[in-house]
Amino acid sequence: MILAGIRALVSADTGLDVVGEAREGRTALRLAAGLKPDVLVPDLSLPGLNGVGVMRPPSAGCPDSKVLVLTVHEDGACLRLVLEAGGAG
Repeated sequence: MILAGIRALVSADTGLDVVGEAREGRTALRLAAGLKPDVLVPDLSLPGLNGVGVMRPPSAGCPDSKVLVLTVHEDGACLRLVLEAGGAG
């Protein structure tokens, strides 16, 4: 349901396209490496490999992609992890 909501929000803007979706981190890495998106939006709580693991170079396989992390965590430590791993926000 969350993926569908995000897809609908992004797709509503004619300047953006959703090029891939993944329900777990390792799949997200494989897709990102093949698709080379401009922006990755991983959830910090992805199963298998969390969002920080997805964004850590060189494992992401797409070093030119910007990363905006989706999370419900309000802990400042999570934000620090994201920024230290190279996240843009």
